[in-house]
Amino acid sequence: MKNERKTKKQILEELAALREREQALRENEERYRTIIESVEDGYYEIDLKGNLVFFNKALQNLSGYTKEELLGMNNRQYTSPETAKKMYGIYNEIYRTGIASKISDYVCMRKDGTRKVLEVSGSLMKNAAGEKTGFRGIVRDVTTRKQTGELYRTLSERSFAGVHVVQDGTFRYINFKGASYAGYNPEELVGKKANSIIHPEDREKVKNNAREMLSGNRISPYEFRIITKQGEIRWIMETVTPIHYEGRSAILGNSMEISEKKQYEEDIRIMSITDQLTCLYNRRGFLTLAEQQIKVAERNKEGLLLLFADLDDMKRINDTLGHKKGDEALVDAANIFKKVFRGSDIIARIGGDEFAVLALGASKDYPDVLGQRLQHFIDIHNARKKRGYDISMSVGMTYHDPEKPCTIDELMSRADDLMYEQKKIKRANHNHPG
Repeated sequence: MKNERKTKKQILEELAALREREQALRENEERYRTIIESVEDGYYEIDLKGNLVFFNKALQNLSGYTKEELLGMNNRQYTSPETAKKMYGIYNEIYRTGIASKISDYVCMRKDGTRKVLEVSGSLMKNAAGEKTGFRGIVRDVTTRKQTGELYRTLSERSFAGVHVVQDGTFRYINFKGASYAGYNPEELVGKKANSIIHPEDREKVKNNAREMLSGNRISPYEFRIITKQGEIRWIMETVTPIHYEGRSAILGNSMEISEKKQYEEDIRIMSITDQLTCLYNRRGFLTLAEQQIKVAERNKEGLLLLFADLDDMKRINDTLGHKKGDEALVDAANIFKKVFRGSDIIARIGGDEFAVLALGASKDYPDVLGQRLQHFIDIHNARKKRGYDISMSVGMTYHDPEKPCTIDELMSRADDLMYEQKKIKRANHNHPG
């Protein structure tokens, strides 16, 4: 019994140790509170009933209340009814599972009646015995961010241009204008792959152009085709820039439909290569297409035939019957060529009363067959049309052998020489004065 009693010395040592622990706890608590007070975001601790038991100066500033007013205040007193209801469910879930959670769009009612939109984290607190005592967390003011987001969304929805956000290749946001280009509502596109509406032939080009613009190597908008919900093809002009969206990297796109502009450009292009009187290609259109087809034919080892034709007696028709009749004769000749040749062949009025045709996929014996066919349709036309003149042509034809490549200029020169030889023969026979 005597040995179980503590000596005075032992008691004093234990008291000293206890004081040291208490001092360490006070120092740790002071350090903890100093850290909490230095945090820019609000910090709070509430009991299980939702009453504030501790908070830092930042939270006090957010609320607009004094420290004395705020201490012990229940969270229902400084939140909107909607927020209070949402908080109740979330804190119950944290209490049940012990898993921390985050509360978005937490609406705080300040003392002066104004509202703050907050983002609040919550986690469970326990005492030394492991008993659940309340909740703690961080409060962040996102009012400005929320207002800015709403402002951007309002501007976006009222914009004359399409606006969209793509993240991980998927539409995260698109305004009504942007969705309407493809014939959709925004809700139908959000969550879908952004390239799903791009024409398959343009997807790689769009990806490369966007990559160049995002890296700063391109500043001009790029154009591409989309396929609408109804299956139509439309043209879009787009610019993109890198942004952060909901905390992660994303792409902000601005777009405009330019289908009408592209159609206008195509009309201008067609006009620039088309003869307005006969609706055939003009010299420029013929040379452009013929050069392309010769390269294709040489690659595929296919033969081509070039025909040169000059309308006979055009001077007499114009001088005696008038230029209106002369124009009719040119149109008649154009219609004859359209009947003789296929739609894939390139038919052109290359100047005045001269025509040229590049027949694709022709063989070496094709000139004879083609000459007979051409004369046959000329004869049919002259038998049916009584306009005071007959259609007559001087023709030169030359074959392009894929085994012996040559340029379009060389082909045209050979065909032109052959055509003039035929015209000379006609003049010599006094059948056609020229």
